[in-house]
Amino acid sequence: MTGISRNGVVALLFIAASFLLSISPAYAYCDGRDEVGMLGVSQSASGQSATVSWLGSDPVCNRTHYNVAWAGGGSYFQRQRPISAKTDTVGALPAGIVYTVSIQACRTRFLASSKCGPWTSKKFVTCGIRDIPCGHPRLNGAPPVTITSGAGLCLDVHAPDLGKTGARVQVWGCNGSRQQTWVRDAGNGAIISLGGKCLDVQGAQVNSDGSIVWMWDCNHQVQQRWFP
Repeated sequence: MTGISRNGVVALLFIAASFLLSISPAYAYCDGRDEVGMLGVSQSASGQSATVSWLGSDPVCNRTHYNVAWAGGGSYFQRQRPISAKTDTVGALPAGIVYTVSIQACRTRFLASSKCGPWTSKKFVTCGIRDIPCGHPRLNGAPPVTITSGAGLCLDVHAPDLGKTGARVQVWGCNGSRQQTWVRDAGNGAIISLGGKCLDVQGAQVNSDGSIVWMWDCNHQVQQRWFP
C-alpha cells in the first residue's frame, strides 16, 4: 500500500470497528421485554377524566415513543406520546363504563420497520353515578361478573337494600340487574356489590354451619374472604 503503513491499516480497522460498535446500540430494540411496568389509573374528583401513569421505557431499548390505546363503551382510540412522557389523560368519559387502557413502547428509526414492545394493559371503571361513586372499591378493579349457582340461579342482593349494611343475600333468576353484578377483588378475596358493600358472613358465626350471609362494609376481615 502506498502512503499507509501496516500499523496504520490496523489502526484504521480498529477505529472503524469501534465506530460500528458505538452506533450499533442505536439500532437495538427489545421486543420481548415489558418496558412500561407499574401501570396505574386515577380519576378526577368528578370522574369525567382518567389518567394512566407508568414507569417508562428501559433506555437500552432506544425507544422513541409510546402508543396509548383507550377502549370502552363501544369506543376506541389510540395516540402517540413522546418517550419522555409518563402519563396520558382522557376526558369526557361516561360514568359507569368498564375501560381498558394499554401502553406499548416503540421506536421509529424508519417508519416501515418500527419496533414495539408488548402491550401492558389495565382495566378500570368510571365513577360518578349513584352505585359507583368516585372512590368506590370497584375502581381500578376487574370487570364486573355474575355469580351463578349449579341450579342456574344468580347471587343477588335484595334490590331495595343494595347499598345498605346488612342487606339480605339470596339467589334469584338471572336478569342482568345491578343487584346481580359483582366484582371480585383477587388480592384479598372480597366479593363486592355495585352498592359498594362486601359479601360477609356474620362475624360471630364465621365458623358455624348455617351462618348468615349478608352485605357489610368492606373491612378485609376473614369473614369477607372468598375463594373459588
